[in-house]
Amino acid sequence: MAGSYSLGEHFDNFIKAQVASGRYNNESEVIRDALRQAELREMKLTVLREHLTKAIAQGGNYTDDDIAAILAADV
Repeated sequence: MAGSYSLGEHFDNFIKAQVASGRYNNESEVIRDALRQAELREMKLTVLREHLTKAIAQGGNYTDDDIAAILAADV
């Protein structure tokens, strides 16, 4: 589904610079990569929230190491 979005001058310039650097072939690749990263961040936050909710329900029996392991884990 194609769409038209206004990103503002700052992000327009950033996108063009990314393409000019050769890192991406076109502007769409920059946007798709940014959206994939945002999606991954949301997935990780969802997992973290689930673990925190579980920890609270168990009386908060998670250690700092447990939380660090959750944060470091790939989703």
